[in-house]
Parts: sequence; C-alpha cells; structure tokens
Amino acid sequence: MGKNIYNENVYLSGDKEAMDTFLLRKERENLLHVVERLKYEDTIREYNRFLLILRDFIKSLGFDTSLENAIALSYLIHHGYLTFDKNFKNEETKDEISARYGMTILKGYGCCRNYSDMGKDILMLLDYYVKNFYCYQPNLSLPKSARLKEANHVINLVEYDGCKYGIDLYNGCALYSFKDCFTLRKISSFDDGKLRYKPYYEILTGESTLEDIKRQLEDFKNESRKSHISFLVYENDIRAQIVEFMNKHKDLFEDFHNETKSMKENIVLSLRK
Repeated sequence: MGKNIYNENVYLSGDKEAMDTFLLRKERENLLHVVERLKYEDTIREYNRFLLILRDFIKSLGFDTSLENAIALSYLIHHGYLTFDKNFKNEETKDEISARYGMTILKGYGCCRNYSDMGKDILMLLDYYVKNFYCYQPNLSLPKSARLKEANHVINLVEYDGCKYGIDLYNGCALYSFKDCFTLRKISSFDDGKLRYKPYYEILTGESTLEDIKRQLEDFKNESRKSHISFLVYENDIRAQIVEFMNKHKDLFEDFHNETKSMKENIVLSLRK
C-alpha cells in the first residue's frame, strides 16, 4: 500500500512526493485564480468595494474583539441582510469564484468555505487577528485515523481575551478551543465535538509554507495550555448579548440591506453572465 500524502506524519516531514503533489495542485489553483480575476475583474472590484462598506457598517456596531465581530457577521449572513434579495440558504451552489468564495453569500447561498472566506476578509479589514482553519470534521466522534483524512471543513480562528478560538460561522457560531496542536475541542456542556487540523490545505492555497505550519503548530500547542472561557460564559455573556443587540437593531440592518441592494444585485447578475 502506498503512502498517504494527507498523513501529517508524512508531509510535515518534508516528504518529496507529498510536497510535489501539493505544489502542483497549488500551481493549478493559482492559474484558475488568474483566469477568474481576469474574467471577473470588474465584479471582484465591486465586491471589494462592498466589503469595505460592510466593514465600516460592522465597525459602527461597536464590538471590540474579533470573536464578537465574527458573531455579528454570522448573524447578518444567516438573516439574509447581505444577500441581494434577503433570501438565504445554508447550502452549496454552483458557479462560484474560487478566488473569492465569500461572494457566494450575496447570491443567497453559503457553506463553510463561503462563511469563512467572508469572515476572513471582514476581520482582516477590521485589523483583527483571523485565520482560516482547514480541518477534518467527523460525522460522530473524532477517529484515530483522522490524521489520514483529507480536509472536509473550514472555520475561522479568532481571538478573545488573549486566547485563540475556532469559530464555526456556518454552524451557529459553535466555539472551539485547542486541546493540542492538532485538535480543536468544542466548548459545550453537551457536545464533545472535535476537529482535526489539516494544514496541508494551506500549502494548496498558498497561505502558508511548511515552515509557517511548523511555527503555527508550536503556537497552537501553547494555546492548548491556556485557560479558556466556559460554555456558559460564551453562550450567556458573549453570544447571547450580541444576538440580543442584533435583534434590537433589525431596522438598522434592513436599511443596510436596502442601501446596498442594487450593488449586490449587480454583482450577482455579473456572476451569472
């Protein structure tokens, strides 16, 4: 049986076959992005302008951390305020631009990659720490064979009170803390869900080199030694208060939706051409 190139024990050791495969896929992805950026140059420019408007709007809400702003963004996505017609479905759609996955949200569709891409864009524009965390998410408990699996999910890493957390904007803003350098554990009183970090995907996207990944693993190991917020603090003192604030300001969000509606419509129509 041949080696499994998705095994962290293989590619993190610098295995030539694994790295050559990843770098070839990276080149193909880069070529696709070049083609997309040329084909949709005006659309991407308009989407970037929309992101700046959205950045300013979220900033005006007054939240102080990347975690809080991420929750607010997820609320706006889920409730359709960022779509062209205020209808939104948590599902995949065809005709995406892989160079700008967040743009799919404006069409009224979104899965994990669309949420995390827009989350990364907005939090970076807000000058907060954010990182895409590519991982393997099991159907049930995390198997021992998780290190052999390909990535099937992506969430965002954010910061709160000096600690890094994983937040799944797609799945109800579920929050995770580091158990070890490869494992995120869900902060919950009833769900022991875990995610396995699959850093090879950062090589494919060009976000990290092998040396970058090794440094990040050390950082994540240090994160696992820290004290983290409890489930009750997150649900009752952080997330619930933000949702309450957002529910009280729906008129403000309706105004934002209406003021940006024509811009979003133009972007979506351009994607369909």
